[in-house]
Amino acid sequence: MSRRCCFPTPLALGVAAMICAPARGDAQAAPRPYSMDQVAEAVATGLGTRMLEQARVNCIAFVVDATSERRLRAAGAEPDFTTALRDVCYRGTSLQVTTRPAGAEVWVQERRVGTTPWASPMRPARNTVVEVRLGAQWRLVTVDIVSDSTVSISLDMPRDTVALPAEPSENEIRLLHSQASGFNPRTRPRAPTPPARGGSVTSTIVGGLLGAAAGVGVGTLVCRRDLTVYGVDTVFDGGHVVEIFPPIGKDTELRGGCVGFSIGAATAGGGVLGNLWAGSGTARRRRRYDEDRRLYERQLARWEEQRQATERLQRSEGQRAERNRIAAENERIRAANRTLAPPRIRVEPPSRLARAVLTYADR
Repeated sequence: MSRRCCFPTPLALGVAAMICAPARGDAQAAPRPYSMDQVAEAVATGLGTRMLEQARVNCIAFVVDATSERRLRAAGAEPDFTTALRDVCYRGTSLQVTTRPAGAEVWVQERRVGTTPWASPMRPARNTVVEVRLGAQWRLVTVDIVSDSTVSISLDMPRDTVALPAEPSENEIRLLHSQASGFNPRTRPRAPTPPARGGSVTSTIVGGLLGAAAGVGVGTLVCRRDLTVYGVDTVFDGGHVVEIFPPIGKDTELRGGCVGFSIGAATAGGGVLGNLWAGSGTARRRRRYDEDRRLYERQLARWEEQRQATERLQRSEGQRAERNRIAAENERIRAANRTLAPPRIRVEPPSRLARAVLTYADR
């Protein structure tokens, strides 16, 4: 079923022919993107929806910005139309920036616009300043943005040098050597053994046994009693038998109670003395232990000082080796930076971009 369209201007007839023409299966040149005049004429003649469908395929050759939106609305476009037109593909004047390595910041006319790889529609302009920054390094390029072309800039970015790690000064190294002098990890001082607690029960028992032995000896000497031994004689006197007890000698005996008291008293006294002796011995051992402990703490502090100084010396040697390695790497980086290839700038046919909007706002 054919469709017949009538339009008042030659431009409108051309737009209608492009929009209403059926697709041909034979090989033909790629369709050109639509210009601002063609889109505005299509809106003015009521073919805005059809134009939007075709623009999604063939793209547009202008940037959808505030100026173009005002013109389209003057032609009768609704806000939804201009919003949808922003997401239409773009094939026109553009700028592309790529770097090796990627991820560098792109600045156009002193405004940050994105990171590489970066591409955006642009307006034709002369002497456009493009600056690319990567870390503390940067490169500056001035290009002309050619109409209906893609200006492509490719850059090899210089590398940043690596900060050198800090290392001790020569005075600190000499001090560490003096502190670490004579260090031997196997000679760590050993803590003295604390004196055993208690011991008074054993001392009391031993003192009591010694006191009991002494009590036996003392009781034997003190509790001895002399006795007179009498004999028995029988005498007949006048028909009577009379017994006479004449003394016949001397003897001694021990008083049991006295000896027992002596043994008990001596045992108690020996236990008390044993306990006192044990207490005095514990105090002496505690004083000796305290002296040994203070000496041990001084020796341990000196040993720890030597150990820490030795470890710092070992770390400083590792830091010096790492510092030398980084310094050599930095020299290689500087040499490579001095031989970077110049910026590669190409002017190519317009590339197809996903959206017809600038990725940054003009000043």
